[in-house]
Amino acid sequence: MGSFPSTLTSVPLYWPKAEFSLFVLGQILSIPCYFFVAYHIIFEKSARKALHNHVIIILLFYNFLGVTFDLSLTLDRDRVGYVSLFSPTLCRFWQLVDNGIWYG
Repeated sequence: MGSFPSTLTSVPLYWPKAEFSLFVLGQILSIPCYFFVAYHIIFEKSARKALHNHVIIILLFYNFLGVTFDLSLTLDRDRVGYVSLFSPTLCRFWQLVDNGIWYG
């Protein structure tokens, strides 16, 4: 490939499992945070009526979908190497959550 020295090192065998565990832990801890913030914005009358919080509510909803649905499927695919629950409907919804909402 060339005369450049390689800076790649081998990944320890435990790293993929540790990485997966850290992502799952972060995902589990983030879900109650979403509920807490959404509860306080939606059920507090002054916060709900403020126009700038409407954008926050929409972003919370979309990111909650991303964390619960997209991240779960992505982590499962990275863990097993393929999409285990394959169906055309699931794939279309995954594409919508992953790309469609952001890119229109």
